[in-house]
Amino acid sequence: MTTHYFLPVIHPAFEVLKKSSRVLHFIGASIILINGLFFFNEHATAKLLSYFQLITATEIYLVLFFAGSLLIDSQGLNVFFRVTETMTLIGIAVTLFSYDHLGLGW
Repeated sequence: MTTHYFLPVIHPAFEVLKKSSRVLHFIGASIILINGLFFFNEHATAKLLSYFQLITATEIYLVLFFAGSLLIDSQGLNVFFRVTETMTLIGIAVTLFSYDHLGLGW
């Protein structure tokens, strides 16, 4: 049920967070990319885990640089990115479960 009455959330800390979200997403994607490249160069770790991390970092960069306002307008594109993220995280969890890292997998 929709209504015409709403209260906007205006809090100084929340406004600072909204203004710095692009920088925080860039830092997060860079950390994921560096970790994925590190796992890719390790010989004893799973390559599948590094591929999942590289896919996640690439997706965050794509959203950050190209599709920021498109996700608000296009629900289909938003669903596509969310499904991709979900499948990537499920793949990481399955990989961790297969190496008996149950705590990290959950």
